[in-house]
Amino acid sequence: MTLVERARNLDFALRAAADEDQLRLKIGRLTDRARVVEEAADILERARIASEELRIVERKLPAGVRAVLAALHADLSQAREAISGAPLVGADDNFNKTVRKATDVSASVTTAVADVWRSYRAGVEIPQVDEDFLHVLDRAGLDVADLWATVENALARLGILAQLRLPRAGDVAALSQAVTSLHGAVEELGALVPSGVRDFIVAASGTAGAPLHLLSDDVLEFLTNTHLAARYRIRQGG
Repeated sequence: MTLVERARNLDFALRAAADEDQLRLKIGRLTDRARVVEEAADILERARIASEELRIVERKLPAGVRAVLAALHADLSQAREAISGAPLVGADDNFNKTVRKATDVSASVTTAVADVWRSYRAGVEIPQVDEDFLHVLDRAGLDVADLWATVENALARLGILAQLRLPRAGDVAALSQAVTSLHGAVEELGALVPSGVRDFIVAASGTAGAPLHLLSDDVLEFLTNTHLAARYRIRQGG
């Protein structure tokens, strides 16, 4: 082999190595961009589910959001068509602009949906259960275990929902059910004891005790019928 032939072979090998390096670089770009697009797609899917949930309660997204999504869909469709014919096009700068747009749109749409969800939650009236009185009734000997469980479960669900940036499938119904449960708990608590009994039990549970005039015949009858009378003692004030 002549020196010229060896030089040509070396040049060919160097060019092949350079081409291979360029190919690796482009494949690396394609892999990174595919991952970014996939992440954006996952984010948009969660936003879609959230918007469907909010549609149940007639909460719509701002009009501009749908226009932005439509434009992104058109760009991604064109990019997919181009890549299907020449996969390495995905490593070009123009495609990178589409990737960045997908990331930006997924973030802006998520923010818009999150604002609607937050606004909806803020407008839901949460019934206030008198937990202090529940404690009092528990100490007084009334069986309020089931009522306690209802209240705690509902409050726990509301606490979880309040931490979610976006609602998941079924979360709007879960919010409604929790509120309904608390409404029922408020009504049950109000019907649990007559108002006079409530006043007596609350006062008797304090350090000063209940004044004797609160122990009316109706209160005494209730305490006797519920076997709670033995829990209370009359003592001289002062």
